Amino acid sequence: MKELIKKGGRPLRSSEIEELTRLKISGRQLTQEIDHASIPTLINEGCLIFLDNENSCSNLNKINASKNILVVVNEDFSFELSVPHLICEHPRQIWGKLVKTLYNYEERFVFHEDKQLQNCEIGERVRISKSAIISHNCKIGDETVIQDNVFLAPYSIIGNNCILMTGTIVGAQGFGAMRYGTSSENMPHIGGVIINDGCELGAGNVIDAGTIFPTILGSNVKTGSLVHIAHNVKVGEGTFLAARSGVSGSSTIGKHCFIGAGAMIKDWVNIGDRAKVGLMSAVVKHVAKDTQVAGNPAREMTKNDS
Repeated sequence: MKELIKKGGRPLRSSEIEELTRLKISGRQLTQEIDHASIPTLINEGCLIFLDNENSCSNLNKINASKNILVVVNEDFSFELSVPHLICEHPRQIWGKLVKTLYNYEERFVFHEDKQLQNCEIGERVRISKSAIISHNCKIGDETVIQDNVFLAPYSIIGNNCILMTGTIVGAQGFGAMRYGTSSENMPHIGGVIINDGCELGAGNVIDAGTIFPTILGSNVKTGSLVHIAHNVKVGEGTFLAARSGVSGSSTIGKHCFIGAGAMIKDWVNIGDRAKVGLMSAVVKHVAKDTQVAGNPAREMTKNDS
């Protein structure tokens, strides 16, 4: 499946940006509107990005060669920027504020009955419960079943022959709370969710939207009840996640893995293909392919482990 289009619903002009942020744009002036958000390593014209440390600067030459992007940087940023940029104390906070306006974010998770199924693409022989909520701009493939009280956030993509069981939420706001001095804010999540063909999600699952790019479930992923998959996670095809297991943000689970009941996987952890994680395990570091781990913290099982 193709990734979601990241164009915002409300492009921003220079004057609007300065009014929203109460900051003056430095460097060259914008020649066109800013119409989408991205990351420093993947930029194109019209995008909004932030840089808040030296590790973000590997793509600086390409950034400076761009004609029409907006970069948000912190006050002690030590690299030269010629492109339009905003200088502030907390770049993520300013970036998040602009993203919320750009994508009409405050309306994203508010259900409007008149927008039910608006601009949606619904395949053939799809069954949708009357109590399910299908937000605008969703795509649902052929012969998929959406059971009672399922919620699909805007721009969710569901493949063919999927089953979403009672109470499952697809595209929930991810947990990306950031502290800014004495205050805190949750980062906006505009990436959406892609669920590929043949997936079956148990009752009460929550699949969080990606921050900028989608959270992705490969084909034929199966989950038990009350499974949580956080923002930016990628789950490989044919993987099973048993009841009450959880995968923290930006982790990757390979193909044909098994995640036991109640197991928890730390953020940014990679689980190799065909790996098995025992029930109630706490996985805090990478797991190699074809490996079995269990325990808290999880460790590789040996022939002597019972």
